[in-house]
Amino acid sequence: TCFIGLFVVAHGWVTPGGGFQGGVALAAVPALAMLAGRHVRVRRFRTVPLLDLVEGSAIGAYVVVGGIGALAGSGFLAHVLPLGTPGTLASAGTIVLLNGLVGVAVATGIVLLVAEFLEQTLLRGG
Repeated sequence: TCFIGLFVVAHGWVTPGGGFQGGVALAAVPALAMLAGRHVRVRRFRTVPLLDLVEGSAIGAYVVVGGIGALAGSGFLAHVLPLGTPGTLASAGTIVLLNGLVGVAVATGIVLLVAEFLEQTLLRGG
């Protein structure tokens, strides 16, 4: 599932998909491991502050990439990187960066949500 998630994030502007869909696929591995009853084992690899930092950094970097377009005089989220050959992975300019950042933010956000829901369920004894 991780490879599928990475593939969807990497090819989001060439094929259907993108950062959000790829981020959900990336989050499926730890989320399914937690839901399968391995929450205690997965918990030791999951640190909420680290996941919060990664998620916040990805969102902040998204704003910075958008701001670079505005500073260049084109507008927020405008292409500032050169566009390559259409139909190839390097053909999308800043969309490459934006898809990757959205994928990281969505994956960490979903893992945080699932972990917190499971933590609350375990605390209630359910």
